[in-house]
Amino acid sequence: PNDTIPPRDVALSDITMTATAGVDPSSGAGTATLAWTTPTGSDFSGVVIIRDLESVAGLSLQNGRFYGVGTAISGAFVIYSGRELNPGTVYTYVDRGMAPGATYYYAIYAHDRSFFYASGNVITPGVR
Repeated sequence: PNDTIPPRDVALSDITMTATAGVDPSSGAGTATLAWTTPTGSDFSGVVIIRDLESVAGLSLQNGRFYGVGTAISGAFVIYSGRELNPGTVYTYVDRGMAPGATYYYAIYAHDRSFFYASGNVITPGVR
């Protein structure tokens, strides 16, 4: 049977993400290292991270839809789409090629195996 129940065990309070700005020594472009701990709920399957040059607060993902890297969502883009991640584990992702002086905004969305998404957790303020 298909899973039509939103991920109750994947609550916004169960997933956190932080970002640290830096510079890629090989290219000189800006980087942001994103780190998050996955929720421990039994319904958790993966996360999607989006990035934009404008605030991503209030942006929601369509339940039942897979979002791959590069997918556009209202001007923002998916930069990470991880599936079958281990619950309660710390993961990191380095976002490279950021324009100098630009501010980037990130949000992370946890989902279950049927791609029902929890509310996004937004990093505020943006990363520069």
